[in-house]
Amino acid sequence: MTARTPRWWRGVAALLVAAAALLGLTPTAVTQEDGGKGSPPVLLHQRTFVATGDAFELGIDPASVPADGSVEVVIRGRVLSRSELELTTTGAGLRSAVYQVARAAAELPRGDDGSLVVAISFDPDEPGGLNLRSAGVYPVEVRARDAEGDVVGTVVTHLVREPDEADESPPLAVALLARTLEEPSLRPDGERAVDEVALARTAAWLTPLAAGEVPVALAVSPDALLGVAERAAAGGEQAAVVLEQLRAIAATGDVLAGPFASTSPDALVDAGLDGELSRHLDAARRVAVEVLGRQPGDTWWAGDDLSEAGAEALAEVGVANVVVAEEQVEPLRAGLLSLSLAQPFLVPAGRTELDALAVDDVVLAHLGTDLSPALEANRLLTELAMLWFEQPGISRAAAVPLDEDVRPEVLAALVEALRDTDVLDPVVPGDAFDRAEPLVQPGGDRVDRELLPEDPAPIAAAVRRGIDDGRTQVTGMASLLGVGRAGADPDGEAARARVATGEAHLLLATSTALTRADQEAHLEAVATEVRSLVDAVSTPAHETVTLTARDGTVPMTVRNDGDVALHVVVHLSSTKLEFPDGQDVPLVLEPGSTRLDVPVRARASGSIPLEATITSPDGSLVLAELDYSIRSTAVAGVGVVLSAGAALFLLVWWARHWHRTRRSTKLVEARHPSARGPGH
Repeated sequence: MTARTPRWWRGVAALLVAAAALLGLTPTAVTQEDGGKGSPPVLLHQRTFVATGDAFELGIDPASVPADGSVEVVIRGRVLSRSELELTTTGAGLRSAVYQVARAAAELPRGDDGSLVVAISFDPDEPGGLNLRSAGVYPVEVRARDAEGDVVGTVVTHLVREPDEADESPPLAVALLARTLEEPSLRPDGERAVDEVALARTAAWLTPLAAGEVPVALAVSPDALLGVAERAAAGGEQAAVVLEQLRAIAATGDVLAGPFASTSPDALVDAGLDGELSRHLDAARRVAVEVLGRQPGDTWWAGDDLSEAGAEALAEVGVANVVVAEEQVEPLRAGLLSLSLAQPFLVPAGRTELDALAVDDVVLAHLGTDLSPALEANRLLTELAMLWFEQPGISRAAAVPLDEDVRPEVLAALVEALRDTDVLDPVVPGDAFDRAEPLVQPGGDRVDRELLPEDPAPIAAAVRRGIDDGRTQVTGMASLLGVGRAGADPDGEAARARVATGEAHLLLATSTALTRADQEAHLEAVATEVRSLVDAVSTPAHETVTLTARDGTVPMTVRNDGDVALHVVVHLSSTKLEFPDGQDVPLVLEPGSTRLDVPVRARASGSIPLEATITSPDGSLVLAELDYSIRSTAVAGVGVVLSAGAALFLLVWWARHWHRTRRSTKLVEARHPSARGPGH
């Protein structure tokens, strides 16, 4: 939300009104909202910056001026300080008039927007041309008078008389930071919610920034950006418009360093999830390059809970600069600075330091008001101009945060004026830090200021534990789907998108934009997706295989009931089997049934157990387990040798036994009486 004028500043303004009277400034009884009998004139447009030869122009709403009345313009003496500038916006403390002109409303020309146009020449060579010799900010009273000449309304605006061309002072670098599309789009169910009505409002807000031709730094949630891109690809008209606008802004400007979805570096550090910050920034960079065609810079727009620990975490992931609110850092030491702070200083970041720019509260207070858009823009521009006039010889810079509370018409007036001045130079944040001279102490050392953070919203313990489990699950899912593998399917866009969605769920689980219930729902979405892949794989509970030879194959059937191919590894284990192709067999499971014939070699006969475990390639996910009973009827090598030896032994024994038996038989037959002849 855009800040309003702080109460303390209004009190200071009241005190300065009293001081103005003592200084001899001309008091008035008229404020911008109280012009006497009626309402003040409404400015539809105006020129803020004028140089010699230019025309200062005001466009006034005809409805705010009596048709038979007149418009009077009074240019007052230039203001000398920012406090005096604040007084003059209320109509108080105005100096004497340096120029005054009145025109009948009926005689004023009409602008393209139907406004009554009052033009004042700043060319001293023209008749009636105004010659303001001194550069500076000049209050301009615009009075509406009725037919009798009575003032019915007054408004005070300002013009900035620019220095002559010979002035070589560096302009004030102005970094416009535009925050939009903050809400995450990814839902726990995996769908992206994009509101076309909300996008129409965003498109209207972005229009002047996209067409303004001045650099703007985008602060946009990459998760929301993905939703817009997806919706645009599906034919969403408003999404397509917003996407084109964001690309145009990024092309001429910059993209701030930031998380994938709103998160707190300090909350991550406190939860021991420092690594998640790096993942947030890496994912954000990928999205910025893929969708916007722009690599983010190294400037971080800090939340109000940034501490030294959070700053150190940012430094470790490549952030070099931070933009902070003034109240986020300790006040400057007395006597160190007497003028406005528009220079970088240092904030501690553990073992290092970050460059920082503080947003000027008074500049910010001019945004989000109920003034006319032209006047609101003029207030901001003249405040920035006064910053420059305080120290024109020093290179300085200011950061101006913008969000959708600032009306598009204000943005249009702002960027138009920034294109038309040499006092202010719109730049990207990195250039603002590079150009501005750093704030130094009297001894020459750079000024450092301690951070004064608010307590970050803690990340719940259950979410913290869930992040660790979720990381394992997403890593396993990527392994299963073959994402990131050498030689992976180049057309596996669906698999990569599936893993990217799981990664997005995890990053959203630490988003400060979500409730704890939503964070836990995103964690459960990851677990559910991984379970769907794991549960799709099945095998028979038990198998019995008979081997009739020492070498053989074990047939294995694995079923994938999912709709995507899975990369797995089959781990084999047995004390009595050898695996010629190795114990770990990579396999791709296409949807349906896949058969794998595992070569084995039996080291024994009989019943042999075999265990098969199917996991993701990284081993983090177990998909199935299968037990085999291998019945080996083949004789092992040692048994063959022993059997052959035994057979040979038996053969030799039998042969010798047969030979002895035959010899014995012959001897017996020779001694038998019947074998003797007659006479024996």
